[in-house]
Amino acid sequence: MPDFFAPVSLLLPTEDDNIQQGRFSAVTRKWGVSIFDWAELGSRHSVEIPFSVADNLLQSCNLELTVNSKNFESATESLSALHLMLYVNQVHPFSTQMIATHSINDYSDICARKTPQAVELLPPARRRGVVSSEVAIQVWRSLSVRLICKK
Repeated sequence: MPDFFAPVSLLLPTEDDNIQQGRFSAVTRKWGVSIFDWAELGSRHSVEIPFSVADNLLQSCNLELTVNSKNFESATESLSALHLMLYVNQVHPFSTQMIATHSINDYSDICARKTPQAVELLPPARRRGVVSSEVAIQVWRSLSVRLICKK
């Protein structure tokens, strides 16, 4: 089963390490996604949100929740249940902006990795990650964003 990634706003990670429990994990956001990366994702991949909106939504994102699930619908249900369980256990209220097939940390700098010359300009830790010609990324609006963007 594949992993699905849901960026989370309004929560701050306490550690730089990933936390894993069963099918779920929390991954600290390491890098930003530039508007050029969003343009690359919007033009070559399946992104349900306009890239300018996605860029805006991720401004307050510091971590991602990850769930191993059979498909998008199942991932959405699992993440909603986790969200509710965390809220009931007094975790600060938060929102999930979108759900994707890849982590923010993976598609950050996707535009720069299109050419070897641009890759050389990146810091060594950011040179590895997904490349548009090798992978198909999907990004869906999460339930909270679906309610806002319904029109």
